[in-house]
Amino acid sequence: MNDVPSSDNKLDFKNLPARVLIVDDSPPDAHIVKHSVTRLELNGVEIFCAETVTEALEILEGRAIDICISDYHLSPTETSLDLLRAARHHGIKIPFVSVTGRTDEDSLAHELLSAGFDDVLHKDDVLDANLYRIIRNAWLRNQHTQTLEDRAGTDELTGLDNRRSMMRRIDVEFTRSKRINIPFSILYMDLNRFKQLNDQYGHAAGDAALIYFAKILRSVTRESDGLARLGGDEFGVILAQASPEVAAEKAASLSALIATTPLDWEGTAITLSVSYGVYSFSGKEDAGEALQRADQAMYAQKNNRAVGD
Repeated sequence: MNDVPSSDNKLDFKNLPARVLIVDDSPPDAHIVKHSVTRLELNGVEIFCAETVTEALEILEGRAIDICISDYHLSPTETSLDLLRAARHHGIKIPFVSVTGRTDEDSLAHELLSAGFDDVLHKDDVLDANLYRIIRNAWLRNQHTQTLEDRAGTDELTGLDNRRSMMRRIDVEFTRSKRINIPFSILYMDLNRFKQLNDQYGHAAGDAALIYFAKILRSVTRESDGLARLGGDEFGVILAQASPEVAAEKAASLSALIATTPLDWEGTAITLSVSYGVYSFSGKEDAGEALQRADQAMYAQKNNRAVGD
């Protein structure tokens, strides 16, 4: 087996993938790939193994995997193509590499690359240097793509997701919730009297209030939750694995926190408040319907409190 690439040829990526999923229904073949990955001496590398599409999806959804290396033939009825399509359907966008031993490698490689694989490797070429090159190149392409997607899906003022990005996230949560029967809820939140704040203190203060509210949301939610500025003074929160009761309690605590944590604007303490609506997934809606129902619940609360925009 070839030597590990020398340090002179290695680029110092501190974020180079360290969590690798190997999918192969043949333990001896999986061991060869695992051994090659281990020899790459990636910083703190963790290797996970699966034999089927179902096992692989469970790991992909439960672990922060950086790259997946899958044998093409996983069973008489499953291939790495099935795994990639299932992963993309569940919103998993990490790099995927397929390993094949087929003699028609060129035509298969074209099919796999067209389907979305980052690279294709023949089993005879599972050597350290080739594997390092493929992992590195796949990682670089993924970072570039992710940067472009982040820019397109991010609210420039607050740095939160925008409405489009949140809708995609809701679709992913719907799919996962249906598949493994776990709850999730949506909060729709609106800053009260936002127009008056702009009129009294100016639009710079209004922007500061939006940024401040986003900061508070980040400080009290989990990494698994989704945060978005939906437009204007409206924000959305996806609470992963949250029942209606848990979501209602979280919304109430967020409302209380913002009301008791004033914004310091040029030496003036500006008290903020929010109206909110909570909607929990029932299994029958699509993303648009769920967000609309959370929005309706928020406006019902706003009207009940008789507060203005």
